[in-house]
Amino acid sequence: MAAGWKFLGEFHDKDGKQFYRDCVVVIRDREAAEAEGQQILYGALSIMTTALSDGDVAALGLKPGDIRK
Repeated sequence: MAAGWKFLGEFHDKDGKQFYRDCVVVIRDREAAEAEGQQILYGALSIMTTALSDGDVAALGLKPGDIRK
């Protein structure tokens, strides 16, 4: 089971140049984490989701319930 989730959103600026924003949501429940990630990355053309292990979360210095924007 994942300890948290990383979301990477793809955006385009007014000139059509592609850029990315990410956020990490340390909530085990994927549906709840996705809801938070979608709010943070609102307007993204696509969002890629990656599961994070307990070790990944610890390496990022985060704890359960944290959200890194």
